[in-house]
Amino acid sequence: MNASPIAPPIEARPRRPLLWFWLTLGGSVLVLLGLASIGLLLALTLQASAAFDKVMAGTYTDVRNLGLSEYERSVGSAIIGIPMVLFLVAFCLLMLGELLRRAGGVVASIPTLWVLSPRVHLAWIAAPVMVWVALIALPVGLGVVTGWPAALEPEVEKDVWMILGFYGAMALGVAAVIAVSLVKKLVGLHRPVVPTPAGTRLPFWRKVTYCGRFDLWPAFFGGAFLGPAWIALCYDDLLFLLVPLGTGLIVLAVAVLAACTFWRSAEILAAAETAVTESGS
Repeated sequence: MNASPIAPPIEARPRRPLLWFWLTLGGSVLVLLGLASIGLLLALTLQASAAFDKVMAGTYTDVRNLGLSEYERSVGSAIIGIPMVLFLVAFCLLMLGELLRRAGGVVASIPTLWVLSPRVHLAWIAAPVMVWVALIALPVGLGVVTGWPAALEPEVEKDVWMILGFYGAMALGVAAVIAVSLVKKLVGLHRPVVPTPAGTRLPFWRKVTYCGRFDLWPAFFGGAFLGPAWIALCYDDLLFLLVPLGTGLIVLAVAVLAACTFWRSAEILAAAETAVTESGS
């Protein structure tokens, strides 16, 4: 009786070296388009034209469940969400491009990447921080000194702060994720992982910090709380300032604590894992 053939192992497949470049270029272009669309939204909002206000106040019908359910949606909310969609797609392209670049253009089920230097890591942090400065720090400083945009119509003022606050929260959330990952890297470099035999690793910490990356999820939400909190300085509202600041700092502390315990997973920093099903196994 012949033995059943053994399925060949899944091997890393080389990709075109320039694929990461085109992915990074596409993501960078979408980031610029997203920033430009935020600027355009702010310009149109500050202009307060009747035509733009009419469009933003409009609604449309969202039909779902084979026409059984209908919902009234705001056109203004959809327009304000356009930059977010651009940033989301840009994030996917940039992450794929960066992973391919650091993996040498090779795709595998468990790839190992070379680790960025702390200086390059800081440069990645600086990019979203500069966006946050442009969207939150500068407008808030202008508001504290000159009272802007209090001189505008109340509805226009509310829309301006809503746009700035929403995307300012996203910017600082992304910066917090990259900063916490830097903390994890620095702790990992000073505490090298000692390989452990199979079955002796701590499964809880591996699932939390390595598979789930749950140190980075709270980092984003912590940064998102901190991002727009400073708008309260323009209204002398101490409670509106302290509540999101306190919440953001607590959530960030949880993220940093989880990042500092990554070594318990007994995994190296430059490794990642994907779900792959092997046929014939």
